Amino acid sequence: MTIEWIDYTDGPSGPYSLARDLVTVADYAEFAKATGHGAPKGRPLQPVTRVTAHEADAYAEWAGARLPTEREIEWAWRFREDVTFAAWPLPELPDAGQYDTDTADGVRDLTGLVWHWTSSMQGAGRVDRGGGWYRVASYARVASRYGGVPSRRGDSLGFRLARTP
Repeated sequence: MTIEWIDYTDGPSGPYSLARDLVTVADYAEFAKATGHGAPKGRPLQPVTRVTAHEADAYAEWAGARLPTEREIEWAWRFREDVTFAAWPLPELPDAGQYDTDTADGVRDLTGLVWHWTSSMQGAGRVDRGGGWYRVASYARVASRYGGVPSRRGDSLGFRLARTP
């Protein structure tokens, strides 16, 4: 597994890096094989979904990273206002990188394909951001926010990695 990082020297809480791509089924399968976690379902290039926040945290630790905060996700998206999702909702989860939902800095699929688990908390729940493939277009935006129990799994709930230098 190779992670391409997008660096932010002026982040909301200091410098950080965000993985350019979502964690895919192929990425997670490598982790599952190495650690004994359950194998993911889906095509290799699809974003991995149906992963709890705890499983996403375990993957991040295994990869030497962490989950991003919701403020870091918002910061990466800050200069991109022109994305439209005319095709949403989609009939199925597409492979990562198929739609022009990149940030100005090159982070791919920050919104529209899967909701992103974050490390941010809302009460006893964990916040996820970004909208998913099966919702109407108005939900496919970084500002979409949901808080739920960390043990929750969803067909449009995935994640990407972050790190602090």
